[in-house]
Amino acid sequence: MNPFLFEIPIVGWTVKGYGLMLMIGFLLGVWLAARRAMKCKADPDMVLNVGFVALICGIIGARLWYFVQYYSEGFAHRSLLPAFFDCAGGGLTFYGGLLGGLGGILVYLLLKRVSLRLYLDIIAPSLVLGLAFGRIGCFLNGCCFGDVCADREGHRRVPWTVTFPYGSPAHRFQWQRLQTDLPKELVVVSEVGWGSVINREAIYDPPTTQQIEKLKAIENPRKRAKELAPFTALLGQAHRWKMTPDELAELASQYRSLPVQPTQLYSCINALMISLILSILFTRRRRHGILVSWTFILYGISRFILEQIRTEPHDVWIFTNAQAVSVVLVVLGLILLVILRCLPLTSPRAVPVVLPEAE
Repeated sequence: MNPFLFEIPIVGWTVKGYGLMLMIGFLLGVWLAARRAMKCKADPDMVLNVGFVALICGIIGARLWYFVQYYSEGFAHRSLLPAFFDCAGGGLTFYGGLLGGLGGILVYLLLKRVSLRLYLDIIAPSLVLGLAFGRIGCFLNGCCFGDVCADREGHRRVPWTVTFPYGSPAHRFQWQRLQTDLPKELVVVSEVGWGSVINREAIYDPPTTQQIEKLKAIENPRKRAKELAPFTALLGQAHRWKMTPDELAELASQYRSLPVQPTQLYSCINALMISLILSILFTRRRRHGILVSWTFILYGISRFILEQIRTEPHDVWIFTNAQAVSVVLVVLGLILLVILRCLPLTSPRAVPVVLPEAE
């Protein structure tokens, strides 16, 4: 787990692993889709435009899905709009991104009056390839982790399980469900009796005395409270237990999550395999639109299986939200296969595009 990869010295920007993986996956996916478009005499510029539409609509859909799904847990007590746009701690879902991205793509292609079946086939392998890089980002961020894979003594059941450090999503999740313990110095108890762990970023990168004095000197009370918020619990605990922030950090480094299944890496391998299958199928297909159907079917089945070792709650009868959507996707993919058999092999709007020759 490494949410922050490096910092750009000149501008002071911190590059996050999750965002970097999303960017690499997006750029690589668009490049490969443009190459596929040129091979089948489609418009690569259309693919580029579709990629940016999918990116914008996909992020909105992914955030909206997460916001609705976890509203009662993480957003009900916060202001609506600031909470929705505060993505610093993560909060995107693949199915929300898929639905949002596909919705934007369909609207854009319909407005441009081009072949839906052809261009959806072109971008399908790239869509799943982008997911593979996104799952690497999940692993670096520590989210989307699997279920505990250890006995009561903490011994690993399989050798490839992973543990995440103090304050990671997996560690907080297990502590909240009483699966692991923490010393009282690292637990912050509120006035109403709720407990929480000290923010991971604050404890491993504590502010200096000069930084604290500078933050306390901010005249605007609301801005001052916002700037001090990440360090308030840390400083309060250090004062309460007569410890320095460095001593708290040393104590925190001794605690990690229980071994869990690296479902992020499973998902990455799964997405790479599906993308490879779709890429091979693209060169051998006889019917436009078939790749979209098989994307729904292959990913729906594999995601349903992977959810068995995820820690998501069962919100829809005996299924998780993702499993319920997976069932819908598989059924939709099968219905599309039947519909495609009633349509011409090639889309009537799949008109070859003559590209200008390079000078």
